[in-house]
Amino acid sequence: EYQNKRCELGEENGKGGGGIRGEGDVVEKGHIGLEKGFVREVGGKYADHGEMVYMGYERGKRMDGLKKENKTILSMEYLKE
Repeated sequence: EYQNKRCELGEENGKGGGGIRGEGDVVEKGHIGLEKGFVREVGGKYADHGEMVYMGYERGKRMDGLKKENKTILSMEYLKE
């Protein structure tokens, strides 16, 4: 009887775990989407350099920090240094 009950509980737990993993995937995809949106926003300020929208999130954060620090959009020459 104990083994039967254990198997039933294991099956129930197995069914519920898929939902939790699915929700985690949604949160992860949302996080990635926010990062990509932020990069597009920062890179979009450099319209003459379309490749800027493909930079990484960390570089985008650094550029945004420099922009806020200097209170202006930085030139490409400054950023290449």
